[in-house]
Amino acid sequence: MSESEWITGRAGMLYRDLTPDSLKSQVIASHIRLPFDGEVPDYVHYHKVEFQVIYCLKGRIKVVYEDQGGAFWLEPGDLVVQPPEIRHRVLECEANSEVIEITMPAEHETWVEHEIKLPTDSVNPEKIFGTQRFVRKIGPKSGRADADFSKILLAITENMPVEQSINRVIHRIVPAIQKYLTTISSSISS
Repeated sequence: MSESEWITGRAGMLYRDLTPDSLKSQVIASHIRLPFDGEVPDYVHYHKVEFQVIYCLKGRIKVVYEDQGGAFWLEPGDLVVQPPEIRHRVLECEANSEVIEITMPAEHETWVEHEIKLPTDSVNPEKIFGTQRFVRKIGPKSGRADADFSKILLAITENMPVEQSINRVIHRIVPAIQKYLTTISSSISS
């Protein structure tokens, strides 16, 4: 894939679509790059989705989520499952940090949150958003994040109460993403 395939999206982040044509109506998988260093011009928002996962490939990204305590850094190998409509915000990052994001359905709405300020005063890790809890998995700090992607994502989703149709799509898209990560592994590890 060429650099021309990156599209500028929310808060100046760069997006590259990884979704195989056969799945485009069901899911969107994106390689996202944050090309700047420091504060991210993001805002508190949420997505009307059935399922969303973020997997950090490279760099560090500081995020905050509704009812999950203070802000924290996503680092290579870390994964979060963002349940439906959880309020969140990207606060800052290291230059050229990268994540993989998988979202269902492919077409979904993003809403600006005008009322809730993050972090919230309450901490409730057991709170259910839609039908899911927020999940944060801290990855191994050795090895390559791109090599661990499939193993970590499939292990997390096997133990989540998600609809069977979501699990089927995840099992179909993960090999395509892993193949892509293999082709770009030298740029991730540098």
